[in-house]
Amino acid sequence: MKFKFILPLFALLIICCSKMPEQTPVDNLSIENIKEDGGDKVLIRVKPKVGDAQKMLMTMNVNMDEQNMNMNMTSGLDMKVVDRTDSVYTYEIKYNSINMSMKLDGLEISFDSEHQDKDGMGYLIYEQLQPVLNEPTIMTMNDFGEISQVQLPGSLKMEQAGDLNSILLPLPKEAVGVGDTWTSLRELGNDSQMEMNMQVKKITVDDVYISTTGDIRDNNKGKIGEFDGEYRLDRKTGFTRDGTMNLNYTDDGQNMMMKINFKSL
Repeated sequence: MKFKFILPLFALLIICCSKMPEQTPVDNLSIENIKEDGGDKVLIRVKPKVGDAQKMLMTMNVNMDEQNMNMNMTSGLDMKVVDRTDSVYTYEIKYNSINMSMKLDGLEISFDSEHQDKDGMGYLIYEQLQPVLNEPTIMTMNDFGEISQVQLPGSLKMEQAGDLNSILLPLPKEAVGVGDTWTSLRELGNDSQMEMNMQVKKITVDDVYISTTGDIRDNNKGKIGEFDGEYRLDRKTGFTRDGTMNLNYTDDGQNMMMKINFKSL
């Protein structure tokens, strides 16, 4: 059973939100209004404060037809900004719960981190996930959403926890308005890339709505999949309030369809 691409995309949901009041002073926004000749635009940056914290709920569904596999996963986590140096922020990310149910060629496997028996396949999963559940991940990131360092719990390696560089929506360098687009090439942790296209769909007093589409390519630049998603960014911090990502790709000749939903609580 291959999880090398599931885990990076599962990690997509880790650093999406920072809890803030619904009403935000206009002069204290991470996503600021910019006046330009072409009309009103916004300059998108990630600017939380030390101590900002957020609870999140994440759900993921994965289907692999060739293996007759269907998996549903729900996770709860906390994220907290614990330090800042200039425009570089340090985050502490802690999983509180992981619940999973999976069917694979007629075999049913379930796992609940809060009510886990000490035997069966579910317990094997529990043992693998214990470092994530018991210890936080420490991460540093700048205001463009670019990750500079990740400290994983225990002896976990990056290929086990996912490529954390793939979990953020790339931010534009320039101010953008409704209809404006930008592109980014995102390296994944399994010798593949995401060619991402972003577009601003709507701007309100509290949020910015952005869509993304693109292709997934292998290390030979061959197309192995495609994706689309919708994000709602909090204008106070620049983080994502909620969103959805849909992916369809081929891994070692096996087609995988994945849908990820995430929201702040």
